[in-house]
Amino acid sequence: MTVRETATAVIGAGVAGLTAAWLLGRRDDVTLFEADDRLGGHAHTHEVTEPGGRTHQLDSGFLVHNHRTYPNLLRLFAELGVATQESEMSMSVRCEGCGLEYAGARGPRGLLARPRNVLDPRFPRMLLDVPRFHRLARRHLAAGEPEDDGHTLGDFLAAGRFTRYFTAHFALPLVSAVWSCPPGEALR
Repeated sequence: MTVRETATAVIGAGVAGLTAAWLLGRRDDVTLFEADDRLGGHAHTHEVTEPGGRTHQLDSGFLVHNHRTYPNLLRLFAELGVATQESEMSMSVRCEGCGLEYAGARGPRGLLARPRNVLDPRFPRMLLDVPRFHRLARRHLAAGEPEDDGHTLGDFLAAGRFTRYFTAHFALPLVSAVWSCPPGEALR
């Protein structure tokens, strides 16, 4: 048995805390502290029961990872023998309030999942605003503004004069999914 001289506390048992505890545990005596009643942070398996009683396990962790932006996570997965697989990055939106429904990565058929969308003048305008949104976002990032400049997504959308419809049906679903946050927090 190896005697470990250093005692280390790791606060938080999300993926970062668990990884730190695992790596530090190679040489230190590690104690992991977590406020929640489970490990994993936002990576979590939810049990969902259908009205008929059938139960499904839905995994909400790691909604997005890729080789370019998550090289350390992928090295950890490789070291642990965790298999990954390629998947399509796509986003689908359905609004119960107005009946809008579309699937962004499905081409024209996906955008017109509900053909009557095109009759609402806000929908074609939203589609025209998507590339403008991406252009302005790239320009903002290229300007080298610090991330903590005090400006929010809401400020960015207001400065770009994006409509409430665009915000509710494109920007908020996109940002909420990628940042794993409730829509109400995404604008702040």
